[in-house]
Amino acid sequence: MNYTPFVAAEFETEKTFFDLYDKQEKICLIFGPEGGFSQKEINFIKDEKINTFTIGNHILRAETAAISASAIVINSIFEKDRKYY
Repeated sequence: MNYTPFVAAEFETEKTFFDLYDKQEKICLIFGPEGGFSQKEINFIKDEKINTFTIGNHILRAETAAISASAIVINSIFEKDRKYY
């Protein structure tokens, strides 16, 4: 199976998941460690043109970020395709 990777990134301030998601895509969410991504990881994400989206302007703990981003993803999918549920 092919998945489109999405990163809930602390360095992304503009785009939301809703802006990026195409309902035909299968997704893979990627979360950084406590303290954020290293500069090497940020460069890799940008070089590979991996989709990044914001989950707000607050820095969250890794486990809280995963829950928050998952809720945002589910809501965005529901907004674009109500048959999802």
